[in-house]
Amino acid sequence: MTTTPQILSIAVRAGLLSAADAICGVGHVVPVTRTNGVHCVQRSGRAIAYCKQPGLASRLDGDDVVAAERFALARLHARGLTPPLIPQGGPAAVWTGVAAGRDLLTASFGGTTSAGIAQSLGRAVARLHTSPPDRAVPTARPPWPLLPEPLPSMAAHPAGHDRDAVLATWRTPVIRAVLQPLAAAWSDSSHWTHGDLSATNVIVDDRGTITFIDLESAGLGDPAWDVVTLEQTLAAVGLPADSFRQAYAAVGGPGAPYSPAWRTVRCLVTAWQHAAAADTDRQPIVEQLLTEARLNALLAQEDSQ
Repeated sequence: MTTTPQILSIAVRAGLLSAADAICGVGHVVPVTRTNGVHCVQRSGRAIAYCKQPGLASRLDGDDVVAAERFALARLHARGLTPPLIPQGGPAAVWTGVAAGRDLLTASFGGTTSAGIAQSLGRAVARLHTSPPDRAVPTARPPWPLLPEPLPSMAAHPAGHDRDAVLATWRTPVIRAVLQPLAAAWSDSSHWTHGDLSATNVIVDDRGTITFIDLESAGLGDPAWDVVTLEQTLAAVGLPADSFRQAYAAVGGPGAPYSPAWRTVRCLVTAWQHAAAADTDRQPIVEQLLTEARLNALLAQEDSQ
């Protein structure tokens, strides 16, 4: 793991900071709360770069998040979708520039602004999903409910009522029957996907320009996964999903606008996130999400008949 002094030294060598900045305390390295090890390099309190290193879960699961994010940034920045890649860090870390604006979780919206941001987001996601992939673009790992077994990092969590309930629901025949076709089709997709379009991974500036960050899960996949994740994100931050869907479809977005099967996946993933992160057990939100997963699975079965 690259230490704070080493990160400062790399920032100086890259020309992001002067040696005087580092020595006099004008330059700082601030840890950022993320699943992986992310540090923000600042000058006089202003962010100028980010450095990401693999976290424990990534190492347990065998994910090369540095290589994955570096590859995605190199391909997608030219389309105006991501911050620039800073060629530093070697195989141990990926460095990026700073996206202008605020993430959806901390930005404030209201009135016509909300619809405009949702529309901008729809167009940006469609541009991502329709970006022509070259032969080198890897298939992204599918969300864990589409895997034959839970991820190793999930097994590292101690047993608990909520965690056991999520895995038990995932293993029920009705859920498995709905997920199997999604899992089989995932590797055949030819669309770029982000893979983790949570509120903190979408940056919007004052002009409504959208930038995507944290592309460690990006690659070829089913764009419906991004769409259903954004439906949940938009609901959480109070942005109109209809405006997003209309703008996304208007410019050729290929992801399914309504998919009970993918909503089943989303409910399971979110339920596990709550169950794994909490110090308390038997959370009402977990049971609510699992109920929604079961209901969506039944709807998906009805749609397929």
